[in-house]
This record gives sequence, structure tokens and C-alpha cells, in this order.
Amino acid sequence: MMKTQFGLFVGGALSLALASCATAPIVFSGETVASTRLRNDALGIIAPLTMKRTGCKSVERLRTSILAVEGEVRGNLDGEMTSGTTRERWVASACVSEVAFLVKFTPDGQGGSYYEIEPEN
Repeated sequence: MMKTQFGLFVGGALSLALASCATAPIVFSGETVASTRLRNDALGIIAPLTMKRTGCKSVERLRTSILAVEGEVRGNLDGEMTSGTTRERWVASACVSEVAFLVKFTPDGQGGSYYEIEPEN
């Protein structure tokens, strides 16, 4: 079970409506501790915000980098974080614009993770 916590409120209906506009797969690059599932969950928040901010109908690329690690990051065989907190920068590209976000991942101790997402100033 994936638990979520957002530093930024986004209406579920808006997220679903805008996410359905994406037409091509997003190209990922860089480093992240997020599993595929966690990455997709976070992208479900980042993509609609990027599309709204840029006026584009899809996000083309996502570049990630790890900014800081608190504690020792460990994972299980399913690729889920079990300890350690990370802070990452995710930069989404849409049309000719880039929108940067700060993302924090913290394991919940039960196989899921909390994540916080906020636009980078």
C-alpha cells in the first residue's frame, strides 16, 4: 500500500484530467531512489502541474538528481525504500520550457513511502 503526503494540494480531478492529455512516453534521465511505482505516483502530480504552468499538452522529459540523503538509504527486493530520506530535484520539460520541483521521499516503515512535492523557486 502506497501512502502519500503532499506539500502542495492538487485536486484529484485536475490531476486525472490533465494526465490523460499525455500522448507520448516521457523520457527519464538522471538519478532517483524512487521505484518505478513511486516515480509514476510522483509524476502523476508533477506532470499536470507542469502542463498547467507551461500550457503544453504533455511532458516530454524528466531529469532527476539527488540533492541530499538523510540516514542510510536501504531497499527491499521489490525495489522499495525501507530506510533513509532523500531530497531530489525533478526538472520536467514541456514544449520549450522547464519546470523544477523539489521532491522528498521518506519510507513509511510498512513497505510504502511518503512523498512531498513543491515547485522550486
